[in-house]
Amino acid sequence: MAWEGIRANMLRVHATITLPEEAQDTDAHSTEDLCLAAGKTRGAKILSGIALIEGRNAALSDRCLTSFDSFTHRGRVSYRSCDEESCRCVIDFDISDDFNAAHQAE
Repeated sequence: MAWEGIRANMLRVHATITLPEEAQDTDAHSTEDLCLAAGKTRGAKILSGIALIEGRNAALSDRCLTSFDSFTHRGRVSYRSCDEESCRCVIDFDISDDFNAAHQAE
């Protein structure tokens, strides 16, 4: 669980979600949905940052974020640890086709 970022064809992100008070009895399916939503937000920020840090231009950053929208449905919670108030999650996204295409379009 230690790394976050891009490795091979996967984007891995870490997210911590706070469970609402009324959701003390939240089931596993609901916490997975919350983790995926938080992971999508974090993943978009990471991809945008990577595109800009690599010395690319803002257009590439926009293409990365656009491609991110197309592969977020392929997100998978690979780790989740919850207590009464929060969950720590690791979410993996398969970026093999979309992210590589964004880089090649430049």
